[in-house]
Amino acid sequence: MFQDCKELTSLQIPKMNTERVESFANLFQNCEAIEYIDVSSFDTSKGRLYEDTFYNCKSLTSINFGTGDVWDTKEATMMTSMFEGCSSLQELNLTKFLTPSVSVMMAMFKGCSSLTSLLIENFDTTYVNVMDEMFAGCTSLRELYLPNFNTMLVSSCYDMWKGITELNITLHNSTNTYILEKIPKGSGININVINLDNEY
Repeated sequence: MFQDCKELTSLQIPKMNTERVESFANLFQNCEAIEYIDVSSFDTSKGRLYEDTFYNCKSLTSINFGTGDVWDTKEATMMTSMFEGCSSLQELNLTKFLTPSVSVMMAMFKGCSSLTSLLIENFDTTYVNVMDEMFAGCTSLRELYLPNFNTMLVSSCYDMWKGITELNITLHNSTNTYILEKIPKGSGININVINLDNEY
């Protein structure tokens, strides 16, 4: 819809009827100059596809998803590269995002090199099978709280942590064995895994 609008610097979309929209893929892809996007009026309750939604919005510093449950992502199945290349974003609050049906999160936050705060504690990854490069290049990120991460069905997480040299992760180790085994050893990457299992 706004794909390749490379000169666009800001966008506030008035009330738009999106209640039947199933694909939000490529929506703002390559809007390289955009700094602010307001999508708080979107009804995403039928949305399934979110590939490259904000891909390469490299000047983007703020996204307004609104309050409450406006951005309803419970029907989403694909979130590949959703925020990839958003290299100016410093904070991203996705606590309202529900992901019980998502199967692919490949490169979802890849290249978000300025990101210091990423709130995804409500992510349900029970049915996710691909996480390749999910956090690759998030070089400013120091903390990740992932209490609902369950990666027992993940079959591929190639370069999931590429470029990260220091990161504290809080998650259950018993349901995330595969991705923990794939953390490179002896490469200078310092990832501390905190076991929450004893808290329940």
